[in-house]
Amino acid sequence: GLSGVPVPVLPAEDRASKLHILVEPYGFAGTVEGRYISVQPVVGISDIGGNVITRASTSVTASLSNSLQGSWLRGTTTVSTVAGVANFTDLRLGPSPDGPGQRLELVFTSDVGCTSGAAACLGVSSAGFDIAGAVSYMLVDTQPGDAIAGELIPVQPVVRIYDASRRLYTYFVLARDRINVTLVNGTITDDGANRTLFGTRIQEYRDAKAEYTDLRIDAQGSWVLRFHLLATTMERFTVDSLPFTVTATTPVGLRVVQEPSSPAPALPFGVPPVVRVVDRFNNTVTTWDRPINASLLRDKTPSNAPLYGNISLLPSQGVASFASADPVPNSTTGRVIGLGLTEAGTGWSVHFTTDDIAPVTSNELSMDAAYDVASLIVDVAPRGAFDRREFLIQPQVQAVDMGGNKVP
Repeated sequence: GLSGVPVPVLPAEDRASKLHILVEPYGFAGTVEGRYISVQPVVGISDIGGNVITRASTSVTASLSNSLQGSWLRGTTTVSTVAGVANFTDLRLGPSPDGPGQRLELVFTSDVGCTSGAAACLGVSSAGFDIAGAVSYMLVDTQPGDAIAGELIPVQPVVRIYDASRRLYTYFVLARDRINVTLVNGTITDDGANRTLFGTRIQEYRDAKAEYTDLRIDAQGSWVLRFHLLATTMERFTVDSLPFTVTATTPVGLRVVQEPSSPAPALPFGVPPVVRVVDRFNNTVTTWDRPINASLLRDKTPSNAPLYGNISLLPSQGVASFASADPVPNSTTGRVIGLGLTEAGTGWSVHFTTDDIAPVTSNELSMDAAYDVASLIVDVAPRGAFDRREFLIQPQVQAVDMGGNKVP
């Protein structure tokens, strides 16, 4: 060339005709202005037919369009071609004095094929793309919907990120620029349930959103999801969903949630048994409307010994509490009389059943005879009496408690 610097000239059959943008720059990644372009550009040296000239060995320079003076472009702005292609890797932008939200264009130039000494013989401009300001807040754009325990949340959440001017962030590229979701309980209705949030809890922010697809919760109750931008620990980049409800699934059995304590004979258990109808996740099935029945086992086998009090109850909201509504047994009040044993001994347990689902048995308990005498009974009747002589068989009288157990 006129400057005395050799300029690459290709054979006529491989003469470069244009620069061809193979990958357009796209999006602005970051929580502060001046972060990397999300999708870095790739530029090829092409012939008139648009074919990349793999023999072309030169360089391509990136710059901002003239209309964006005041902005800046940094990184490796001049890249050598390999097999006719220039791959940019670390370009980053700073906003103009006009502030974020403007439309940006990059201009790519190369001196390949120049013979006239011009600064650049081939050039091409990228498509326009937006540069956002610093991240200001996140929004749950699609709120999670009510769900059934163990099943996918039917309406999965979608989260979006905005700058202070309410401009939507379109794309993040750095590995840490992801959104994590955790479970925040509102009201837990059953302490026995598993409170874990299942599914893919960390999602990349792509195409202007972080979209969740497979979240589920096994525990019933009112729940809130909390989303946190992993690129920063600042509290303002955390957002909560609206509360939503998870309900129990199909009932599978009964569960003793309060074990009975050993009673005095013919009196209700000091601590009454409480039984729940549960699903496979131990959630209480509040819609169950069939009676729960109690019977006695002794040494884990059915016993003919009677239970004292109400042995069949309709659950309320899935819970049957076999507690006494009266301080002492009183069958005339019409109120619930709690369960109790009538026979002293050890190895007792209470067996609970209902229709179509698995039964449950309480822990074993024992009962000693009470020491409060309720009455006297003739244990051995007198026999063999003669005039003015002793009975051949003398009578024996025994003090007994309310359950008929002998009081020593």
